Amino acid sequence: MAAKYQFFKNPPSSLVETGAKPVLHVRIVNRDVLSFKDLCWRIAGRSTFNAGEVEGIMSLFKEEMVSALSDGDRVELEDIGIFEATASCPPVSDAKDIRAESIRFSRVVFRAAKSLRRRMNLMKFERASGFRKQDAFPEEERLARILRHLQRNGEIRSSTCMGLNACSRYQAQADLNRLKAGGNILRLGGPKVAVYVLANKEEAK
Repeated sequence: MAAKYQFFKNPPSSLVETGAKPVLHVRIVNRDVLSFKDLCWRIAGRSTFNAGEVEGIMSLFKEEMVSALSDGDRVELEDIGIFEATASCPPVSDAKDIRAESIRFSRVVFRAAKSLRRRMNLMKFERASGFRKQDAFPEEERLARILRHLQRNGEIRSSTCMGLNACSRYQAQADLNRLKAGGNILRLGGPKVAVYVLANKEEAK
């Protein structure tokens, strides 16, 4: 099988001359989400274990992986890659101004193994036919969805907003800036590692 792709226009930029042809970028589209149970069924179909046995083993695998990451260990899956947790804190100039209680989990970083990258380089692509771009959420709904995500998860990044609202990075960042300007959220970290959190406890209710 081949991965389906489609072209999309890049967001407007002040660096592009007026009247110039829009620059396109490619995205993989029509992607299915392979659930945990789906994965267990697939493994069972290729082994002598039944789906229940595979699910039990995989559940233990998940627990051990999360436990190791929570302890600050890196987890390496052979021929897949390495997973590790990162941390963040409010911006400070003196380490003495920060206590352990102010340090918080940031995200899980994945670095693909060379063997995985070599296999992925063999991917086949096919242009999607009959693809219809998802209708954009109106601004009010996009902002509400971001706040709901923050209430449930505590933090958000621009990349998360892109998936949450099915929008471009340009639009995701604009929405976050709008919420920040309105006093709803705060930004922690620099531009490349920015994490956004709710500005006060009232927003979290």
